[in-house]
Amino acid sequence: MSAQAVKFLAQWEFEHITLVARSDREEQARRLALQCREDAVRAGISTEDLETAVEGKLFDNMASGA
Repeated sequence: MSAQAVKFLAQWEFEHITLVARSDREEQARRLALQCREDAVRAGISTEDLETAVEGKLFDNMASGA
């Protein structure tokens, strides 16, 4: 697992995840996961490293924070 990916994800979640209504969580989590992947690639972090940082559960990770 890449320490850079873990650090990126922690900072990214802090900056992007906000509480939303329960009925909107799935859509919000899907959007956030896609945006996070795109931002990680732009930051030089592979999607594989990002997924490893969340044990392959990026969507679930976003849903639990939203």
